[in-house]
Amino acid sequence: MLENSNTIMKFVEKWIMVVTVVVFLMHYTILKTYYGDVISDIKTYLLVAIGLLFIIKFLVAEKNQKLEWIKRKNIFIPSIVLLIIYFIFRAITIVICDFEYSVIKTVAYEGIFLIAFSKWTVTKNMKFKNIAVCFMVFVTLANIVNIWSFHYFTSNPLYSYSSNDLMLYLADFNPATNRGIIYTNPNTGGILSGMALIISFWFISKNRFKRFILMIPFWLITIYSMYILNARSSYLAILIAFASMVVLIVCKKLKPYILVTMCFILCTCITLCVYGFINYNLQDNNASLSDIENQINIETTGRYQVWQDATIAHSDKLFFGTGSYELELKERNDYLKENFIDAGGSEKDFVPTILHLHNGYLSVMMYSGLFAFMLFVFIIIDKIFEAKALKFANSKSIILAALLIYFLIINIVEPYFTGRRHIEFLFMMIILSWDKDLEEREDQYELE
Repeated sequence: MLENSNTIMKFVEKWIMVVTVVVFLMHYTILKTYYGDVISDIKTYLLVAIGLLFIIKFLVAEKNQKLEWIKRKNIFIPSIVLLIIYFIFRAITIVICDFEYSVIKTVAYEGIFLIAFSKWTVTKNMKFKNIAVCFMVFVTLANIVNIWSFHYFTSNPLYSYSSNDLMLYLADFNPATNRGIIYTNPNTGGILSGMALIISFWFISKNRFKRFILMIPFWLITIYSMYILNARSSYLAILIAFASMVVLIVCKKLKPYILVTMCFILCTCITLCVYGFINYNLQDNNASLSDIENQINIETTGRYQVWQDATIAHSDKLFFGTGSYELELKERNDYLKENFIDAGGSEKDFVPTILHLHNGYLSVMMYSGLFAFMLFVFIIIDKIFEAKALKFANSKSIILAALLIYFLIINIVEPYFTGRRHIEFLFMMIILSWDKDLEEREDQYELE
């Protein structure tokens, strides 16, 4: 009986993360349009299952293993203390928000990602190559269909379709304005393609020349897809990610976790500087964009205006936040509606925004408040320092570090630190929690 239980547990540990990644991927494609509620429910069940797996593994662990995990200290504050204080602040936010369901749900998911994702759930039994293969196959198929759809509807804009035809959905998109027909939006497709590009290097760390040749068709499809999708954020992030790989190869004494930490701190500081700049320009109580702000808004394709709106709308929620994505969006729309009416518009003509905050760091600050945000920063740094997969400057650790840096850069313009939808944060927690030592001296990149 015990042997059967161990076999089942090993099977779950090996495949639960793979299945979770695939289901999260579905959320980013047209499958969401047809089966969005089903996919959302499955994602919830999988995250709950991961939470239960953590509880079971922790309860059956030896006493010394429990104490070791509880007492672990990677930076100057014990990990468990950071988590306890963080969730105390989040509990205060729940109370302030009158136990709003969306806030409770958000905090529960945060608990799963920040606590349950650990050595108890992302164990040595998990094979990253299984995740990598599934991810690359899924994204490649989506890219092939997207490339075909883009070119087809560009050349056949008046395609005749039946009401039950999938083409009905596809033809609703204008390739001139939306190049990510198969994805929920072009940025999503570009970001996923960039992830797949980095992950592909996992398979050429050994027997490099042969695998290099085999990867060429995949790279051509992925790069061309990124060109079609025209997601500028992924262009910049992929360049920085590849530059980080070069830095780690050249500077052999620089550990991957140190470089990832430096990047995370830099991205956090950039967001804080933008937030400070917004508040500085609001000192005269004039929300009109200055010439510099207007230029920043153009370069960020309207994101700066969203950040400013959120800063003003939630100025009274600085310390404990709005609580959740749903409440943040509602309060921002209330602010926008008030401005619209003050400008002479009527309430019935107001069109609410559906745009999220387009910045992961700012999203955490707005949802959780300034205190919890600073704790979140320390929690992520703590996890980076603890990550076994980032301890050694071998090829696989370098690839995982580059993937994390890619996520961190993307989060400056996309909100991938929050919610249960984002595969980027899921990947990040898997890498940081993986209980696998990747010290492989025979498999290190060498300068030619």
